[in-house]
Amino acid sequence: MKFHRIYALFLRHIYLIKGSLPRILDLIYWPTIQIVLWGFISKFFTLHSDYYSHTVGIILSAAILYDFLFRSSISFNMLFLEEIWSRNFTNLFVAPLKVSEIITALTATALLRTLIGIVPAVLIATPFFGVSIFNLGPSLILLFL
Repeated sequence: MKFHRIYALFLRHIYLIKGSLPRILDLIYWPTIQIVLWGFISKFFTLHSDYYSHTVGIILSAAILYDFLFRSSISFNMLFLEEIWSRNFTNLFVAPLKVSEIITALTATALLRTLIGIVPAVLIATPFFGVSIFNLGPSLILLFL
């Protein structure tokens, strides 16, 4: 695998993201809405029931971690479909790219797209609802693998 080939494909997708404000807003909007929605639902549970007194942290942590996995999967698939829709897929196979280089570049770009969406959601969950996924400790690193 050649790093410059992976970087070139990675850079192609980054230019697509940077050049389109609706794409950036779409990456940020849905995770943030999901965190706000689940935050208010779990706050409602804690205010109206003693049984659900600790649900805010559990529900929001689960929502953030689930959203990370969901967004990374969706991002990878959308990047692959973007290559097909732009009719660039045949160009990739004509170029001296290996399939492993394409997969590595798409994975790196999907991870970046996921972080663009998850970071604002985590930053909103901490001050508004008092929940931080960083309290999970070192086991959180295993999620990124």
